[in-house]
Amino acid sequence: MKKQEHLYFLIQSLSPAEKRYFKIFSGIHGKEEKNYLLLFDTLSKAKEYNEEIIKKKFNKKGFVNNFHVIKKELFDLILKSLANYHAANNARTHILQLMQQSHLLSQKGLDIVAQPLLLKAIDLAKKYFHYGLLLELYKLYNASLYTTNIDDKELAYIQHLLKEKSALLPILQEENELQEMLSLFKYQIQQQKKITSKPNAPLIIDIEKILNNDEVKLQSFHSENIFLVAAFLFYYRKGALDKAIMYGERAIKPFEKNTYLIQEYASKYLQAVYNTALCYLAIKQYKKSIETIDKLMLIQSHELDIVINIFTHKYIVLTACYLYMENFEAVIALEDEIEAGIKQYNFKIEPYRLHALRFNLASAYFGLNKFGKTISYLNKILNTPKELLNEDIYVISELMFVLSHYELKNYELIRSLIKSASKHFENLKIDWDIEQTVFNAILTIDDNTTVTEKIKTLNKLKTEIGKLIKGKPAGFRSTNYAYLMDWIDKKHLKK
Repeated sequence: MKKQEHLYFLIQSLSPAEKRYFKIFSGIHGKEEKNYLLLFDTLSKAKEYNEEIIKKKFNKKGFVNNFHVIKKELFDLILKSLANYHAANNARTHILQLMQQSHLLSQKGLDIVAQPLLLKAIDLAKKYFHYGLLLELYKLYNASLYTTNIDDKELAYIQHLLKEKSALLPILQEENELQEMLSLFKYQIQQQKKITSKPNAPLIIDIEKILNNDEVKLQSFHSENIFLVAAFLFYYRKGALDKAIMYGERAIKPFEKNTYLIQEYASKYLQAVYNTALCYLAIKQYKKSIETIDKLMLIQSHELDIVINIFTHKYIVLTACYLYMENFEAVIALEDEIEAGIKQYNFKIEPYRLHALRFNLASAYFGLNKFGKTISYLNKILNTPKELLNEDIYVISELMFVLSHYELKNYELIRSLIKSASKHFENLKIDWDIEQTVFNAILTIDDNTTVTEKIKTLNKLKTEIGKLIKGKPAGFRSTNYAYLMDWIDKKHLKK
C-alpha cells in the first residue's frame, strides 16, 4: 500500500454508520467546506485509487494546488471522528443507564433527585450527537415534547441527520439506529404546523419503499415495527387516516399471528392498538374503535407502566367514542372507574393522558348542560403549571371554560377570561385562530343582545369555524372541535 493511498483505504474501511457519523462530525467541527465532503464522497465511491484522475476531476477547485494538505487534514479529521464515534457507543450505554435510574427515582416520587441525572445524560447526548436520545431526554425532563426548547444549532444537526435518506437503507439491521431515526422523524412531524398532501418528510418515501417491497426483507420484528410506527405517524398527522389505519393494522397483525409477542413486547402492542383505535375514532367508526381498544385486555402484565397505560389508553378512547356518539351518560357512568384509577396511580400517570381523561369528563358534563361540573374538571386542568400542559389540551380547555361561563351568563367574567387566555396564547406563539374567532363572536353577545342578533352572530361563527377547521392536522385539538360545532348548532341555532 502506497502512502498516497492511505486516505483512500481508510475511507473504504468505514462502515455506513461511520461514514454517516463523519459527515455530521465534520459539519459540527467547522469543516463544512464542500471540498472536504466532495473529496470524501469521491474516494468513498471510487473502486480504485488514481490520484491523477481525481486531481483532474477537481481541476477547477482551488484546493488541487494544496491537495496533499487537504488529504492530510481529511485523514486526521476521519480519525477524530472514528474515536468520537466509538466513544459515543459507550456513551449511549451510559445515557440509557442514567435514563433508567432517573425513571426509577421518578416512580418513587424523587423527581428532584432524578433531574440531575437527566441533565448529565443530556450533556452526554449533546457531546456525542445522540439526538434521538436527546429528544427523549428533553421529553422526560420537560414533561412534554411540545415544550422542549431546542436551540437552532441543535435543530440544524437533527435536520442534517434526517436529510440523509440514503443512510437509512444500509443500517436496517441496527435497531438502535432505527429507533433514534424514528425519534428524529417524530420530532420533525410534530414541529410541522400543517403537512401537505404530498409527502414532504425526508424519510417517508424510503420507509414506504421498504415496507411495500417484497424483495426487501426486514431483518427483525423490531425493525418492521419501527418502520410501521413511522409510516403511521406521518399519515395520521397528515390527515390521511385510511393509510394510517392500514399501517396501524399491519403493526397489530404480527401480534395476532404470534400471541406470545403480546406479552413479550407489550408496550409495542399497546401503542399499535391505541394508534389504530384513535384513527377509527377520527373517521367516526366508533364501534370499530371500541373493538380495537378492547384488544388491550389481551395484555397480562404486572409492569406498572404497562398497567397504567392500559388504563389511560382504554378510557381515553372509550370516553371519546361515547362523546362523539353523544352518549354523555355512558361517559359519566365510567367516571367512578376513571377517578378510582387516577387516585390509585396518582402522579404516575403522564400529565397529557391525565388531562385528556379529565377533559373528556368535562365534555360529557358540558353536553348534559351541567356547566358547574364542567368548570370543576377544567379547573383541575387549567390549574396545572403551564409547562406540564400539552398545548392542544390547554387551548381547547380554555375555550370550553369560556363557553361554560357563557352558558351561565357570566358575561363580565367572560371578558377577563378571554383577555387572560388571549395573552397566554400570544405569549406561547401558538396557532389559535379558531379560538380567537369564537372569542370575538362571544364578546359581541350580552344580556342586551336580541335572539335574532345572537342567531345571526352564531350562524356567521359556524361558517367561519367550518372554513378554519379544514386543513388542521389530526390530533387531540382538531378532533375535539366537533363539540364546538355541535354546541353552536344544537344548543343555540336549533332551539
